[in-house]
Amino acid sequence: MKNFIWLFLIISLTSKAVIFPTTQGPVSHSFGNISSLKNDPFAAYNHQGSMALATKNYISVSAKSSFFIPELNTACLAVSKKINNTQNLGLGYSFFGNKYYNESLLKLSFAKKFFNKTGGGISIDYYRLQLPKESYKVKNIFTFEIGFYTELNQNFDVAFQLINPARAPLASYNEEKLPFIANLSVVYNLNDKFTIAAEWSQTITANGFAKLGLNYKASKNLHFYAGIVNKTSSVSFGINYHFKNTLIAISFTSQPYLGYSSSAGVSYFTNHDKKPE
Repeated sequence: MKNFIWLFLIISLTSKAVIFPTTQGPVSHSFGNISSLKNDPFAAYNHQGSMALATKNYISVSAKSSFFIPELNTACLAVSKKINNTQNLGLGYSFFGNKYYNESLLKLSFAKKFFNKTGGGISIDYYRLQLPKESYKVKNIFTFEIGFYTELNQNFDVAFQLINPARAPLASYNEEKLPFIANLSVVYNLNDKFTIAAEWSQTITANGFAKLGLNYKASKNLHFYAGIVNKTSSVSFGINYHFKNTLIAISFTSQPYLGYSSSAGVSYFTNHDKKPE
């Protein structure tokens, strides 16, 4: 009964859309939920511009436990495949909830590197929402996202993303729509060890909010992450370890009103066999 009350409360506070549009994967979760990470193994789900700059093929899976309530678990899959030296295809999928309330989001992406250090892409999104309320039943919604990422110089990167710019309708009642969000990110490499990033997310119907992230490269294979999201007053921390072709990542997030969350993921990388463009 307690878990059901928590589920009802959190869903009520999230405008009936939990996984849309949120980032997935422990790397982003530990980095303040910043979407534009150049080496994010979940870029096929999180950011089309970042995926355009991927140099390897990869498959990533993750699981997130929100506030350690089973009904609030989220699972995610991200796959990126290079077509040639400049073009990538991506697949992303996430599932949240249980048999009474659940959301799923499927993304099919295409990304291209336009110049040596600039890339962009688009994803077609299929969002499915199942609510216990008779007035909603099951909703099947199509929308899209676009994203760009550029390395301005050796130390400074900029990224931009539009999520659901068409403002796809969620329900006819009160003209509810899926949120439209614009993300603007900046990344600054202080030196070989430290990277800081900031992202501003803006919607039409609510105030914008900021995210901050810090990455410390303890070694070639071991990275530490930390982040802050001012909207939810949440603080996050994570560790990545890369060995051979495999990356293992875990993250922990603290939210002062709701408690703790954690996520873990595994990614497997393969080298791209270069083909003519």
